Amino acid sequence: MLKGAGITHKSFRLSRVQPDHTRPNTFFWLSILSALVAPFLQSAAYHSVDVGSKLKAKALEAAVMSNTKAQPNPEAAAYFATSRILRAVGFAFTLCGFICLLAALQRNEHGWYLILVGLLMSGVCAAMIP
Repeated sequence: MLKGAGITHKSFRLSRVQPDHTRPNTFFWLSILSALVAPFLQSAAYHSVDVGSKLKAKALEAAVMSNTKAQPNPEAAAYFATSRILRAVGFAFTLCGFICLLAALQRNEHGWYLILVGLLMSGVCAAMIP
């Protein structure tokens, strides 16, 4: 306590604001939703790559068997383009989930953040798989 200045030690206390349990957890639930949608989009992208690779391999095998030059397969190219789009959208959902997580923490919304962070990290790891 500083005498004469009118400042007490209580005015310097760093206290955390208690969460308001009456406020809806909008950002927390948006983050959960984003974290659950992203892996489905990533798995759809991997399936699209798988189908496109099989189509390309079939075209290459047919070209080798007939001893001709392999022709580009437009259907396989469409699957690869779809895969790129799904991966980008899945990563965008993961990024939105992180942003909503930070907003929920800033608003002091209550929830199980450890599970949410695990879901979001799995979405980031899934996006990094080639």
